[in-house]
Amino acid sequence: MRFVIEVYLINKETFHFLLPLDSYLDGFLIVGITEEMVFRGFILKEINSRISFWKANGITSLLFLLIHYPI
Repeated sequence: MRFVIEVYLINKETFHFLLPLDSYLDGFLIVGITEEMVFRGFILKEINSRISFWKANGITSLLFLLIHYPI
């Protein structure tokens, strides 16, 4: 948020989103795949080795929510 305020209000600049479409798609795919690997792969597997699948899945879902929920 500080970065946005600094760019728009203080420096009176704008963002330039002039990337080709494939760059955006690559970014979205990479982010999605890496998040799935971390949350569904590593974290879920580790928690599932200690408690039941449904509880572990609920915990990883809450962690995913906490990571993405705006503060």
